[in-house]
Amino acid sequence: MQFELLLIATYGLVAAATCAYGSYQTYLKKNPYGLTPALLPYGIFVWGDAVLIGAFWSVASMASLYLESVFLFLVVQAVYWMVRSAGEVMYWFLQQFAETKRDAPESLMCHSIFPGESIWFAYQVYWQLVLVIASVSLIFLLV
Repeated sequence: MQFELLLIATYGLVAAATCAYGSYQTYLKKNPYGLTPALLPYGIFVWGDAVLIGAFWSVASMASLYLESVFLFLVVQAVYWMVRSAGEVMYWFLQQFAETKRDAPESLMCHSIFPGESIWFAYQVYWQLVLVIASVSLIFLLV
């Protein structure tokens, strides 16, 4: 149990540092859309995300530590990923039909596998799979 709480504490400290650095990037450097691939395990894609999501994970980690509940942390993870992935499914679905393309197909990872605009539905399906995994995880935790 102590090892798990140490992992949660580390996760929360990294999230707090990410929030601080995300604030610096967003407010001072005016770089809210700068990509953050190393922060994908937090569901953070750009520095603007880091400000709020970093703060969220800091608070969620502190609450889990205060209550000494790994279970609470895992439930929050599952619900978070359900919500985050549902939003990403909608984003990539709408990207297919948007007049203004915010994400050029060539700029996205795996574009060589899914050429042209097919990358958008590949991302949509990927996030649908994350939603399924998070939903099943939540059900598993609660049963």
